[in-house]
Amino acid sequence: MRPEMRHRSLVRAIGVVVPSLAFYLVAFAATVLVPWEWARLPLALVTGFALALLFVIAHDALTPSRRLNAILARVLFVAAWHPYTGWVHAHNHIHHGFTNLSPIDYVWMPLAKADYDRLPSWQRFFVRLFRWWPGFGIYYATQIHFRKMVWPQHDVRNRKQRIWWYLDILIVVAGVALQAWTVAAVARSLGITASAPWLILWGLAIPYATTMWLLGFLTYLHHTHPKIPWFKDEREWTFYRGQVLGTTHVRFGTSRGINATIHNIMEHTAHHADPRIPLYHLPDAQEDLETAFAPDVVEQDLHVPQLFLCPEGLSALRLRQSSLAKLRRRADQLADLRAAASRSAAR
Repeated sequence: MRPEMRHRSLVRAIGVVVPSLAFYLVAFAATVLVPWEWARLPLALVTGFALALLFVIAHDALTPSRRLNAILARVLFVAAWHPYTGWVHAHNHIHHGFTNLSPIDYVWMPLAKADYDRLPSWQRFFVRLFRWWPGFGIYYATQIHFRKMVWPQHDVRNRKQRIWWYLDILIVVAGVALQAWTVAAVARSLGITASAPWLILWGLAIPYATTMWLLGFLTYLHHTHPKIPWFKDEREWTFYRGQVLGTTHVRFGTSRGINATIHNIMEHTAHHADPRIPLYHLPDAQEDLETAFAPDVVEQDLHVPQLFLCPEGLSALRLRQSSLAKLRRRADQLADLRAAASRSAAR
């Protein structure tokens, strides 16, 4: 990728942050202040989408200043209930440092069929649920957010890092508490009849759940394509195999409009190959990467209607249809061979 892809502009960063933050604040205020109860759910979902956009910005190396990026991420992560230090450890150090190296990388780590069969029935249920569209948010919230990012992990032994992690937890708790108090105070001062807990549910909790689902859905698309390899032996794993072979570039049709709306988060191979590339350069960086390593970059064209019309449900996403069809054909061929062998033995 061209060196200029790493160039970061404060002006462009402001042009990304300000509209997205304004979108979130307006959606959040509308969710709380709207006089019609029926309108709260759609507005809460919009607020969750806006919050996911802020999360993507916080996830990015947006400005020329590393310190400013950290401050920006700390602030934007508050509404998504993510302690910044926990996210840096789990996402930057573990996921990016060891992408698709089992069992270090934890994001959508697959199971061999024999390992799956050995699980108790309740665990098999959750393995399947997490890969079905209603379970995407549950997976991200429980297996990534709360399990890996909220509380300091046992492998973090650096005292300074642990202290910062606890401080970031306090920042998130204080920020969410302030947001909830503001909702209650504004509702009381304006004479809104809905109770404070009810407004907090719609203004904070439902948007959080929506964001968790969106993040789970996007990471599912990034890291579960059938062509993506996983490695158990660190000697077989390399940076190239993890970052280039181990991620997916998902395109929503021929237009870049959807991907631009979600801040180019689907140009994921380029992001993994070099996380220093800001989101506004990711499309060009992805193009450079695919030109240089075309046979190795995993690509997926995904049309929006397929998300809802696919007869196998959202989890199929057209993403797996060709692979599933091949597996079914192979299974049918094996069944036919076994049946023929049984008939021959019977004779």
